[in-house]
Amino acid sequence: MMKLRKLISAAISLTVMCGAAAPSALCAGAAAASEVSLSAAPKQADGVGIVGEWNMIYAVSENVAFDIDDMVFCLSLKSDGTGTVTVASDGEAPQSDNATWSLSGNTLTIVDYFEGSSEAYTGYLNNNLLSLTGDNGITIYFARHIPGDPNSDGSVDAKDASFILSAYARSSTGGSASLSELQTAAADVLTDGAVDARDASLILSYYSYVSTGGTDSIAVCIANARS
Repeated sequence: MMKLRKLISAAISLTVMCGAAAPSALCAGAAAASEVSLSAAPKQADGVGIVGEWNMIYAVSENVAFDIDDMVFCLSLKSDGTGTVTVASDGEAPQSDNATWSLSGNTLTIVDYFEGSSEAYTGYLNNNLLSLTGDNGITIYFARHIPGDPNSDGSVDAKDASFILSAYARSSTGGSASLSELQTAAADVLTDGAVDARDASLILSYYSYVSTGGTDSIAVCIANARS
């Protein structure tokens, strides 16, 4: 398998050469430092929060977030420190490599083993997003959920905003929001630790954006919209 850093760099170069999208009003602006910096510590330094399945949602290069079209990048991390890295690009069948992961202080290291060699990535778990950075400086963000899709129907739309407002109304009147961990992560699009009307408003803005021809994912728009 082609080394991941080369594959990702090639995908990014192609995206740039093809004029990947100037951001819309929703997607405009530099990503917040907290989203692109790897200075933050993992939420759970014992690794409990890292175990599981992770899917790439967007990439960040030179402080700008963007989608990588036609590429699948998935991680499966087990509690014993092993796992797999699965990559597919340009419509090719997915290929998986064995991997190991470890924590040293606040730094997560994932090592991908392929064709007798290895490649290491460093990263962090923060705000329900797992970020990995290779030696090319490109950071890939992974999530277990689709941001903005707490009802898990595969779309980010007005129904998700209504879902969030209903949960917010319950919690605001002394009840329980009754959201699972993944629903909370998907609903908290601002990643500020609260599920409220501001999250619903951003989802409605994104829904309006895609309804009028916008093509960026909500993860990219959220990252680029923060100031």
